[in-house]
Amino acid sequence: MTIPTKIESSPPILTVPLHEKVYTTEVYQDRSQNLVAVGLRSSVVILELLFEGVSNRAEKGDQDKIDYQVIQKINHDSRVQCFAWSPETSMTVSPKCLKFATGGADYNVRIFSSDLADNEGVRVLRGGHSDYVNALAYQPSDGSQIVSGSDDHTIALWDSSSGQRLHTNTFSSAVMAVSWHPEEVSKLMVAEKNGILHMFNIVSYHPILSLDCGTGPLLSADWSLYNSLLIATSIRSDVIIWDLSKMAPITKKYLRQDNVKSVKMSPSSESVLATAGQPNYSVKISNIKNSHITPIMTNQPIGGISWHPVKNILAVGHDENISIHNITKKM
Repeated sequence: MTIPTKIESSPPILTVPLHEKVYTTEVYQDRSQNLVAVGLRSSVVILELLFEGVSNRAEKGDQDKIDYQVIQKINHDSRVQCFAWSPETSMTVSPKCLKFATGGADYNVRIFSSDLADNEGVRVLRGGHSDYVNALAYQPSDGSQIVSGSDDHTIALWDSSSGQRLHTNTFSSAVMAVSWHPEEVSKLMVAEKNGILHMFNIVSYHPILSLDCGTGPLLSADWSLYNSLLIATSIRSDVIIWDLSKMAPITKKYLRQDNVKSVKMSPSSESVLATAGQPNYSVKISNIKNSHITPIMTNQPIGGISWHPVKNILAVGHDENISIHNITKKM
């Protein structure tokens, strides 16, 4: 018998003012880092979250004391549509290295690098797409390649060092999500707006399997970092959880949001997920094993949601701020 898990949330433990509209928010999924990237109209801001008393307070279930510092603000020639961290990024070695990619409103992919000192560079990968870039993902082990998915119905695979386009695949509808799992580096997930999920062999470019959600529009998909067999997809007001071992959905959850525009599975739980959507630009925390749904934000335009890789906290971009929410689990 499964004991229902109650998901509770408190007001933000930290709010970071950006003074510009936030379009995308991505926490770096490296367990030794606490970096958050914020995409604005003409810049990318890199923040570092600063925690006190991490281990003892976490064990007691208390909230961490948290602050932040701005690491770098980098100019961007167009509105930031999407963002991906390179696994080469590290603040714990010398020289320090920031490396990431963006999809801009001008349809171009950009790769940025910085040592936080004198060396800063940007490479624009032109000609890969003829419409908005919706999603990016780095090869997770060494960052040697990057894939981009677009409204132009294609994905493009790039060499991240040279900027050379290596391969293009065409689909029947817009590509809304791409994901490259650290435990499945030979496989790439691609999610189409028409509700089709694909798994590809990234070496041969051959399809491995396709899963049909039955309808659309699919606006978001997320491959669980906690359990590589699970993929979450959002279809209108529903979130569908797929089990790759069964090649079938195992859960369909109605979230009372007219359009779930973003779904993110917790990297520290296979059952907890966050969603952002309408009405009222709401962000909600759900548990797929029971009926609990907890709203944590309403009435503010959402510019991305992203989990911390270790802590049960969620970063939410909204209007002109980033807020950090502590999500506690109590039996």
